Amino acid sequence: MNPDHVMTVKSKCEYMVRISSDGNQTNRISGICCLPSGQVIVTDEINRKVKLLDQHYNVCTHCDVSNNPSGICQITSTEVAVSLNSEVQFISVSNGKLVKGRKFKLPHDASCIAHHQGVLYVTGLNALYQYTLTGSLVKKLYEDNNYRVWKCAVNPAGDRIYVTTSEIFWAHLTLHGKDRLITLSTDGTLIIHFL
Repeated sequence: MNPDHVMTVKSKCEYMVRISSDGNQTNRISGICCLPSGQVIVTDEINRKVKLLDQHYNVCTHCDVSNNPSGICQITSTEVAVSLNSEVQFISVSNGKLVKGRKFKLPHDASCIAHHQGVLYVTGLNALYQYTLTGSLVKKLYEDNNYRVWKCAVNPAGDRIYVTTSEIFWAHLTLHGKDRLITLSTDGTLIIHFL
């Protein structure tokens, strides 16, 4: 693909994922995952819900979760993993319903989760961790005490992990300015970072 190719948006559509049990709360879609069936699963952080959308993007079912979901990733053609603060909850689609399965606790907060061939990558505060699907910590892949580690993704070949970070200004405990995109190898070696 030509890296200088200009892409043009031809159309845009917006869909409502609010349901009656959301009450007066607004929706904050914190994660999205598309299954091979064409169904889409979204995490609604404020309402503590995982919502299954049909092929027309209507909410067809949902399940409540124990904490605010911040990320989601596909595990199999019918199963996803959802990061819930300091837990990972597995949820399957079965007969058009969302069914909660196993879950495991994390010794840290989690803001994002990614999966590739049986390996889970979980971001938490200032680090990126590698876990097995059963919840065993393999190792801490990356850590930077000056940056908040936010999101992560794995390339299709599984040999690169992309991580977004924001500089932490400790005097006010706020984030500002200097965001970075970091590329790591699967053993945690820093390949490159972009400011």
